[in-house]
Amino acid sequence: MASLIKRGNTWYVQYRENNSWKRVSCKTSKKRIAEDILNRYKVAEVEDDHELHHRRRNRVTLGIYMTRYLEQAKTNITPKWHQDMKYFLENRIKPYFGENTSLKNITKAKIEAYQKERLKTVKPRTVNLELVCLMTMLRKAVDQSELDVRYLPKFKKIKQTSKRLRFLSKEEIKQLLEAAAMFSPDMEAYVRLMMYAGLRSGEALNLRWVDADLQREILTIAPREDWNTKSGKGRFVPIPPALLTYLNQRRNEYPDKELIVDGRGDYTPYMLNRRFSRVVEAAGLPTSGDDKVTAHTLRHTYASHLVMNGTALYTVSQLLGHSDARVTQIYAHLAPDHLQEAVNAITY
Repeated sequence: MASLIKRGNTWYVQYRENNSWKRVSCKTSKKRIAEDILNRYKVAEVEDDHELHHRRRNRVTLGIYMTRYLEQAKTNITPKWHQDMKYFLENRIKPYFGENTSLKNITKAKIEAYQKERLKTVKPRTVNLELVCLMTMLRKAVDQSELDVRYLPKFKKIKQTSKRLRFLSKEEIKQLLEAAAMFSPDMEAYVRLMMYAGLRSGEALNLRWVDADLQREILTIAPREDWNTKSGKGRFVPIPPALLTYLNQRRNEYPDKELIVDGRGDYTPYMLNRRFSRVVEAAGLPTSGDDKVTAHTLRHTYASHLVMNGTALYTVSQLLGHSDARVTQIYAHLAPDHLQEAVNAITY
């Protein structure tokens, strides 16, 4: 910080530059004039500091900031989303853009080139998801003053075509349940929880017996210290008779277990997908193509059959735990009779 000193009758401005002190004569004995000169030096110092900070801020590299961001994000997002984000950033984004690339050099043109390259091997949804991870990180860098907002790239997401909603017929449900029961007791429990309660995969794997009130016939899906729901909120899910009978039987067979689907450590996302595919194959159901059956198909099956049985979309939304009721609209076309009843009420 520049300051004034007086030697004899002359005022001087002293300041630090390159780790050494320098002194410049103001060539005046009047302090007011010397202070005006000092102020000009102070303004210059502020401008120099701002420029230096600006250069440093926009020089941070992708690799360095990514490591810091992923560590910080652990406390703000669900473990599953953190795991997915880490995979996309470390295995897709960083190898393509380069870990030594400055954040400000991740431009619109480079992102569009990334989109074209990735579309050669994966679907638009996957590319969009990867870039969501990248942009979430870059926006955080702006918030933390690690990137100037003017370098935040703007680009268009790839248009995704809507797929036909896949859910199981009653005959397919029977085939899958039989195959799951043959595979293992835990797989059967996993399938039934999603099929009859519409749980997400993570919810089924983390559901404890203490969360299942078999007397009141209610499942409690709620965040806790070691696990969180997708929305961060809780909900109650009624247990239908078919699932209640099964849970009572399983509880009697395994009275000392904490989790309903025991063996969570063996059911990592990768292993779970492989095991579930084997069950689907054993059931004689598709494991590829548009009719492919995945674990999430069971949740769609639960919701689809509710709508086809006349359940209101708002109610289905509450049962599924959708944070936005508009998400449930994908099932609206399954209730054509109710749409017809609605227009039949017009009498004018």
